[in-house]
Amino acid sequence: MNKVKKSLDAAAGDVFNDKEELKQRVLYDRRKRKRRNPLPLVASAIVLAAIAFITFNVLQNGSTSTNGSAYKIDETLYDLMLKSERLDQEESDELRYRVFQSILEIDSVMGYAASQGYKEDLEEINTIVNEQQQTFFDDFTEEQAKKIEVTQMEKFGYNYDQYFKIILTYTQRHTNAMNWLERNKSKDKTTQRQILDAFQKEHQQVITAFMEKKSIPDLTEKFRTQKLDGVVASADQGQVLLVLGLEPKDYEGLSTDEIIEAAYESAWFDSSESFDGIQPDMHIEITFDPLSYAITQQERPTRFHDIIKWNEYEK
Repeated sequence: MNKVKKSLDAAAGDVFNDKEELKQRVLYDRRKRKRRNPLPLVASAIVLAAIAFITFNVLQNGSTSTNGSAYKIDETLYDLMLKSERLDQEESDELRYRVFQSILEIDSVMGYAASQGYKEDLEEINTIVNEQQQTFFDDFTEEQAKKIEVTQMEKFGYNYDQYFKIILTYTQRHTNAMNWLERNKSKDKTTQRQILDAFQKEHQQVITAFMEKKSIPDLTEKFRTQKLDGVVASADQGQVLLVLGLEPKDYEGLSTDEIIEAAYESAWFDSSESFDGIQPDMHIEITFDPLSYAITQQERPTRFHDIIKWNEYEK
């Protein structure tokens, strides 16, 4: 039995767990990124000028739009992603906003990659997706395949063909664009915030119309910033490493890499002007822009550059 499905129960098939395993092995076979709240701020004038005249290549229901003004949002993709997210929580204004912003974030990255010289190979992407779909079903009998399709529809509200042809294809497109940027623009310091802001400015009318059609509220102000509290494991020359799940006694004698490995969560923050007074082992809360990380950053944990404020608190 192939690796993708070797843990499947061929008779009953726990579709929920199997699909999650498939997504981990296939969909996320790359550097896994933390989910962030896409929140528009003002992009730099340089980035806006560079991207304002860019031709964006955006796939829409199997066709390609090469004119920035002709950008179309894939409504089918949005509906399927919303269904997936509703498995864990009830539909709400916040959920619709977050799902839509995640699509804009990915579309903006693919557009930015195209502006830097990336050429999307749809034939290669379709081949990868078709192979993964074939691999997934290879060892099922016809009866077993029908059974898991029924269970899939009952639990997720969409079939496997939609999952592979729409969701997985979209994810593979994003993966290819990111891999190209990391190979060819590894020193690019442009942040996800700058890319997203420029993209939204370029396509404001299309985005607004879609939000009105799908009753998506504008919650930009609510999610403009994010807060993280923890212990300062390192503070040097405007660079602060904040860790969660550890106290100073827990990392005494450990290297920086060992501290990061031991922490439940961690993040770097860069701000030479904002961090006067921060000392190692302090308990602090930092308010920051969650999209202020360099798009090609491969370092882990994530390094954020736009720090709004910080304050110390008693543990």
